[in-house]
Amino acid sequence: TQRRRLNMTRKDYIKIAEVLKTADNNRDYYNMEDVFNMLLEDMSSMLLADNPNFNKTKFIDYIQGE
Repeated sequence: TQRRRLNMTRKDYIKIAEVLKTADNNRDYYNMEDVFNMLLEDMSSMLLADNPNFNKTKFIDYIQGE
């Protein structure tokens, strides 16, 4: 099967940058696991806002290698 190519826009890059910026701003206050979990939550929220069919469980399972 052939995967559909996604054409990300500047808006998408800005959303991703905002998630990473939030994590960066919090890294002095939290351990790495907490920062990673915040990244997952923020990224999941961003993707769900973009696509109501987004499956957070599948997304996290894939990242964790399940």
